[in-house]
This record gives sequence, structure tokens and C-alpha cells, in this order.
Amino acid sequence: MWRRDLESVALRVAGRQGKKNCVLVGGLAVSAYGFVRATGDIGFVARVPLPEVKSRLESHGIPVTLKRGRLLDGDFSFVMATVSGVRVDVLPELVPLDWSRAIELA
Repeated sequence: MWRRDLESVALRVAGRQGKKNCVLVGGLAVSAYGFVRATGDIGFVARVPLPEVKSRLESHGIPVTLKRGRLLDGDFSFVMATVSGVRVDVLPELVPLDWSRAIELA
């Protein structure tokens, strides 16, 4: 898979959430800093509740699943989607983030 394919999917999903409501995480975020990290999926952390993430994506024709985690097992809920053949996971804010320090990528 080409990096530009991942980038275009990431931009599409982020655009549906709003720039201030999500941050890119995982391998694609690391590669944005110039480090090589093979990844075939895209991860985001959402600032808004997961049901709202689900609703926003669905309203733009992106089919999603809200995966319910079992907190007692140390698991958490997240939104999972497939966009143009690319898996996208949108996670809740599991630890406090300083959203003012997020960097917008070109």
C-alpha cells in the first residue's frame, strides 16, 4: 500500500471529525516525523465521545462499528472502520492529552 493512500484516508477521516477533535497516532504519525515504520492501518484519538465519532463518520457514508471493550479485562471501546480498504481505529482519550500541543501536519 502506498503511503499516499494512507494519507488520503487519514485526511478524509480527520476531515469528517474536525481538525480540533482528533489526533493521528500510531505508525502513520511516527512516519510523519520521518521515521520508517511499516503500517497498514490508521489510528486516531478522539476528543469527542465515540458515539459522536460513529455518527459523524456514518453521516458521510463511512460504515463503522463501535467495538465495546470490557473494562474489567483492561480493554476499552473504540470505533473501527474500513475506508478504501484501509482499517481505521478511533480510540477514546485513554490518558489526559494536552490538545493545545497537537501539531497540524501539512
